[in-house]
Amino acid sequence: MDDTKSFWTVKAEQDAVLAQCRAGDDCTPSRSERSERGMPCSRSAGKSSYLEVVGKHCDKEEEGQTKTRFEVRCAGCRSRFCKNCCVGLGLALRERLIPVLETFRGLMMWTFTIDPSLFVSPAAAYQYVKDNRCISRTMRELRRGGFLHSRRYVVFVEWQKETEMPHWHVLADASFVPFNAVCDIWNRFRPISAGPVHGERPGFGSIRFTAPKFKSPTHAARYGCKYLIKYPEHGYPAWVLASHDVHRFSTSRGFWPTGEELREQSTEIGPGVVVEEQEFPPVDEARDNDVEPLEKRPRTTIAERLAGCGEASVVLRIASVVDMATGEVREVRRFVGRVEMPLRDCAAYLGRSLPDRQRRLELMEAEAMNLFTCKRSLNGVERQLSHFSRVTRSVPIGDWCSTALDNDVMHGVIHTLWMLKTTSRC
Repeated sequence: MDDTKSFWTVKAEQDAVLAQCRAGDDCTPSRSERSERGMPCSRSAGKSSYLEVVGKHCDKEEEGQTKTRFEVRCAGCRSRFCKNCCVGLGLALRERLIPVLETFRGLMMWTFTIDPSLFVSPAAAYQYVKDNRCISRTMRELRRGGFLHSRRYVVFVEWQKETEMPHWHVLADASFVPFNAVCDIWNRFRPISAGPVHGERPGFGSIRFTAPKFKSPTHAARYGCKYLIKYPEHGYPAWVLASHDVHRFSTSRGFWPTGEELREQSTEIGPGVVVEEQEFPPVDEARDNDVEPLEKRPRTTIAERLAGCGEASVVLRIASVVDMATGEVREVRRFVGRVEMPLRDCAAYLGRSLPDRQRRLELMEAEAMNLFTCKRSLNGVERQLSHFSRVTRSVPIGDWCSTALDNDVMHGVIHTLWMLKTTSRC
């Protein structure tokens, strides 16, 4: 290698040689030329230059080697009261909590309960605490007393099995709080209509330190989110499922980082990140959007929301992303579209088997296209049925539904799938 040449000059010459090789030119240098350019001297004359493709899985760049992968999965209700959805939501919340809890100077958790004799029902007790903001006012008084490092805290709600009474687990930024101070503040919320305290009953409820010492912020996040991840064996009280404004957890104002702080903490994708992504044929927006705008959805109860879990499916495209910091190749899933069919019906339509309790199915590109063809056909059927229902209001649907589908709208497999889906309606 010529000592008068810089590293970048030699590298530029090597890159030029490699570019000629990729272009198909005869660029095999002689032994002396390879020695001058600082390239390794190969013993076999037929071998190409350095960094040649050796046929390993990471070097396969020939056409047809990389296949676009898709996945159809059950569209959950995303409710923390759902037995299927609570685990994923709880784990995601735990990952968000850890960096926030790392900024706490101390970690303490208390459990606040209510005396059931003060209220006519557990629902009335929950509503009283919510309307009077008992938790937030308790934490505010502790802050004013100088017992908290900051005003940030997170609250998890649970319900007792026998009495169905709610109790709250509060994780706060504190190192030491006198027990009597917490009890005194909590008992101030005793309803006036309850009268004076009798015997050894608490004024408003009892308090205990759930976990006064945590090993780390991760330990605290796992301990708190276990109340959200585990599904109670006895389920949830009927009055909870019949409501629409009961939440499993809540946070104080300013608990989550602001937009500016998030931008500082985020790791933006650099120019060297490789994302394997291919264009997917768009859904016929003109036909799919040819419907009347939806009105504001009415508020549904928790039970109604849980009943709709899994009634639809979503198609995701699986892409590979390279983390330039670590070199790790990981898979990310990007939303493609929604199909208004349960996952089991999608599997049956594609001729695939779906094991019990499985909530996702990997697809090839042709199968994903097939699902969206079905989606466009079903949307057309919906419009046809809506039109027929307006024209033939006096005729029962069962008298003309199958004929209309056979003659005017559907045929083949699409017709069979639609008939399976609408059997209960027709």
